[in-house]
Parts: sequence; C-alpha cells; structure tokens
Amino acid sequence: MSQDDSVGLLVPTIKTNKIRLQRMQPKRTKRASTPTEELSHRWYLPEHAAIHGKRQADAERDLGWSRAKTSGLWNLKQRYTQESVDEVAKWLGVRPFELLLPPEEAERLRKLEQLLDDHARLLSREGSPS
Repeated sequence: MSQDDSVGLLVPTIKTNKIRLQRMQPKRTKRASTPTEELSHRWYLPEHAAIHGKRQADAERDLGWSRAKTSGLWNLKQRYTQESVDEVAKWLGVRPFELLLPPEEAERLRKLEQLLDDHARLLSREGSPS
C-alpha cells in the first residue's frame, strides 16, 4: 500500500473473501454556511405572525413543529426552508413570497394589486379610453 496525494490513499477492503486495494478519495471539506444574522435577506415570520394575532406557541401547536425548530425559526437562529415558508404562508393565509417582505411592504403590494384589478375591471366595463 502506498499513498499518492494526487490520486488518494490505497486502502485494503475485504469483499467476498478477497482482499482488494481500493482508492479512497480524501473527503472534501464542507463550506461553513453563513450565520443567519449575516445573510443579506431574511424572512419576517414573527412580524407577520404578530399582525395575524399569532404567537410562537401557536406556531408550535398549529404547525406541529418541535419547540427547538419553532424557536430557531421564530428567533431567526435557524435558516428557513421552502417547506417551512410554504407551511407558514398557508397557516397565516398569505402568499409565500410575502414572508420575505416586511409586513408593511407586503400590505402595500396587496393594495396596489387590488387597485390595479379594480382599475382593469372599470376599464373593461367602460371600454378602452379614446
């Protein structure tokens, strides 16, 4: 057995009563993830929940999450996943992307969309302006 840094380490393996030499590749080191407080974006779970009259304990009970998961997500110590965003959006009755906006901005966007819908309905009733 010899070691060649460019190809990996030769190690003996036993398979069906035969000893073979198998190349063992060095493990790649995993890049450390950015701490949540240093991310350039975040979700606004506690803020949206407060507007809907929900508390952390409600999320734990209603969503069936463990206390550790609920606390980590609520206090922005744990990264959210698409699955958790979808669960919370359904729980609060909002669209998933709204959780990535401050509640005031999400509300302004909803009002703007409603205004545009109302305007489009008005135009379709009256016909296009000349």
